[in-house]
Amino acid sequence: MSTKKRLIQEIAEIGVTQKTARSIIEKICGEIEEKLSDCEPVKIENFGRFEIRKHSARRMKNPETGELHHIPERSVVHYKASDNFTDRFNEETNEADG
Repeated sequence: MSTKKRLIQEIAEIGVTQKTARSIIEKICGEIEEKLSDCEPVKIENFGRFEIRKHSARRMKNPETGELHHIPERSVVHYKASDNFTDRFNEETNEADG
C-alpha cells in the first residue's frame, strides 16, 4: 500500500527535497479537499474524477432488536477512475498474467 510518506519519497527521487515534495503533496490534497468542500468536482486528466454525492436520509431497522433508527442525510466523496487510467491498469494486469 502506498502512503503519503511513500509518495513524498517517490517525488523526492526526481530531484526535489523531501520538504518540497511534502509541500507538493499537501498542496494537491488541500486543493482537492477545498474544492470538494465547496461541492465542486475535481477532475485530474488521465487519472479520474472526485465528486461529492449526497446520500438521502433514511430509516434503518436493527435486525437483532427490530428497533428503527433514523440515518441522517450525509455527503460522501466518490472517485471514478478515467477510462485511460483503467485501460492502463488493465493492460499492466494482463501483461503480468500472460
